[in-house]
Formats: sequence, C-alpha cells, structure tokens
Amino acid sequence: MVQVRINKYISDTGFCSRREADKLVEDARVEVNGAVAVPGTKVGEGDTVRIDGEILRPNPDSFVERPKSVSYTHLRAH
Repeated sequence: MVQVRINKYISDTGFCSRREADKLVEDARVEVNGAVAVPGTKVGEGDTVRIDGEILRPNPDSFVERPKSVSYTHLRAH
C-alpha cells in the first residue's frame, strides 16, 4: 500500500501548498482518522483526512507508485 506524507496529501488536493499544510499540522488543525496529525504523519488511500472538521477529497494520483528517480553525476569536459 502506497502511503504519502500528510503535507503532500493536502497539497495534492489543491487545498494549499506543502509549507502551508505543514503549518496547519503544526497548529493541530489536521486530523487523520479522528486523531490529530503530527508532522511526518503518513496517509494511505483508505484514510480520512480532515482540516478544521471538513473532509478533504484525495487526488487519485497521490497514491500512484512512481519509479524512484535516478540521479546522474554531471561530468565536466576538460
């Protein structure tokens, strides 16, 4: 089961940015399955997320498993 951090989940809904979502979590305004969320809380497809009591509708793309990104070392030509 794919899980994402609460701030990404909130930003993927279009409610606000990740930084703004972090602030909402810090201010104890976010609940996951009835419990107050803490920074770093992870959520999955079946979880219920509320901000100030209102349920957020998930973006279906939030839980799509994506391949790990590959980083390349850039070499300079001498």
